[in-house]
Amino acid sequence: MRSNVHACLALVRSSQRYIAVAHKLREAADTGGGGGGASAGGTDLVRAARLLREIEELQAQSDMTGIPFVDALAPAVNHAANTIRQRLSEALRAAVSSLNPGDLAVSLQCAASMGALSRTVQGLLRITYGRGKLDR
Repeated sequence: MRSNVHACLALVRSSQRYIAVAHKLREAADTGGGGGGASAGGTDLVRAARLLREIEELQAQSDMTGIPFVDALAPAVNHAANTIRQRLSEALRAAVSSLNPGDLAVSLQCAASMGALSRTVQGLLRITYGRGKLDR
């Protein structure tokens, strides 16, 4: 019985944290840096990437499906996640095109915050090799 109570409390804590982070994530995705490269909205993008990573970790730790508050936030969280990934992709493209090391560093920090640094670097290398910018 005691283990059930602990499991229930853990689920409540995870759900509360998920809801709080989901609201912050949605705000970060809605207000985040439009235009001007990664450095213009870099702080917002890095913050949003960290929040996205935290949401993904909470989802991996606990099965919160069927909890009405969590289920109600799922579409907004998915939309925010897609928005953040899109902004990161745009920031990376802009940093590489303009050869701006500051914007590239911010973009790579975002990718690292999301746990996608190696995939991001591999993608950049594929794009760069595909355009013939690096010698083999």
